[in-house]
Amino acid sequence: MIKIIKRTYDTAIIFILPLILILIGFLLHKDYGISLDEEITRNNGLVSIKYICDLFFPQCSVNFELLKDVPDLKDYSYDGPYGAIFEIFTISIIEIFMGIKNFSEIFYYRHLVNHYLFVISIICFYFLCINIFNNKLYSFFGATILYTTPRIFAESFYNSKDLAFLSFFIFLIFFSIKFIKKQNYYNAFLLSIFAAIATNIRLVGIYVSILVVLFFIVDFLMKNKVDQKKINKLIFFLFFQFIILYLIWPYLWENPINNFIYALKFFSQFPTALNVFYLGDFYRVEYLPWHYFLVCFFATTPLLVSTLVIGGLINLILRFFKRLINIEKNDSYKDIWRGEKEKIFLFLLFTILTPIISIFLFDIILYGSWRHFFFIYPSLILVSIYFLDIIVVK
Repeated sequence: MIKIIKRTYDTAIIFILPLILILIGFLLHKDYGISLDEEITRNNGLVSIKYICDLFFPQCSVNFELLKDVPDLKDYSYDGPYGAIFEIFTISIIEIFMGIKNFSEIFYYRHLVNHYLFVISIICFYFLCINIFNNKLYSFFGATILYTTPRIFAESFYNSKDLAFLSFFIFLIFFSIKFIKKQNYYNAFLLSIFAAIATNIRLVGIYVSILVVLFFIVDFLMKNKVDQKKINKLIFFLFFQFIILYLIWPYLWENPINNFIYALKFFSQFPTALNVFYLGDFYRVEYLPWHYFLVCFFATTPLLVSTLVIGGLINLILRFFKRLINIEKNDSYKDIWRGEKEKIFLFLLFTILTPIISIFLFDIILYGSWRHFFFIYPSLILVSIYFLDIIVVK
């Protein structure tokens, strides 16, 4: 009887629930209007497609009706440095392959594509939870929380920047953890693909690769031994990440180093003249109070998740500092983590803290609530499940 129940549960999770999520997305994708950024984001893709056509198929670019009146990449001042691989994919499917020209239909289908990417990432997140906790109930809980968080669910239709990045960030974390657990060329190559795509969508994604490298360095220091085989796989990963990033980001093609540095500067201080209504007053985005991100996060996140997140973060941070305090003087890197699971959660902790701390260190401009940091939400859910597991075990 237990085996039958288990088999039924597995079938529901693997086949039935994804079909239900696909159906829900199809039924709801016309319930959302066009956001402020959507047409601009689409134009980013069109500009990149025009650049590719001009470079490789100049006659096609002249005769292609879709690209008429589209500016050249070098003259496109608004969002020039943005990577547009997801936009290129979306436009290619909807407007080129399917041939849809009606303005409203184009954006309805964009909402559908964006949401289905989110659904795929939910499935990936479920298996990420399985990989970490080896517990199907926790995994279902985590995937459900991510899918049903109101702000995230709504924007999964019309936000093709932040939600697309969140989706690819889940893939990135999934393959980062697989690579940390098992270093082989297969995992390294898959990680390089998703690291490149995530970085293309949001440049901030590059910090995960830096964290992976740092964790390898610390691991070598803890063992007081450099593993050349691991070094080779790490170099393989970094090499292919930057090769793939270069290939999928037309903005880098003519001058990769200078344009990449310019993009870093551009996105750290995004030029805008917006005012934000926050706690009863209007603020210029450059002068928002330090607590803006925290208040927006807790105001729009379910109370249960917020409570578990706080408990999990406090536990992980205290344990990390306890490890640092108790480091042996003659073996200074011995006990930063004990066991693979603790290593993984320390990695997740830094995927959360690094972008948050960078807000204050680099005076990063924020607006639109905490949407620029949606991508850390899956890691926060994993931390909340970690704390829930501590409570259940005790």
